[in-house]
Amino acid sequence: MADPFVTLNEAKIDLRIDGDDHDGRINLHLPIAQAWVLSYLNVGDEIPTAPDAIAAMKGATLMRLRDLFAGTGEGPDTKAAQILINPWRNLRV
Repeated sequence: MADPFVTLNEAKIDLRIDGDDHDGRINLHLPIAQAWVLSYLNVGDEIPTAPDAIAAMKGATLMRLRDLFAGTGEGPDTKAAQILINPWRNLRV
């Protein structure tokens, strides 16, 4: 898998979590959120490296993480993540 787009500390800030009580759960969901981003992008090993693409992938990972952490499945943040990273999505036929 690619290097993490989001650190534990960045995730905790985004989720507004203090302390370390939820670290295990966050660490469980972070790779799932990142894998979802890469799967949605459909880029294989050719992960976009442009600064704006990296920022979008980071933002999308955080958005997906919010839905995973809240237990809402593909909720509103996941839909927003799709919109955010659509410009870098590879639509193969």
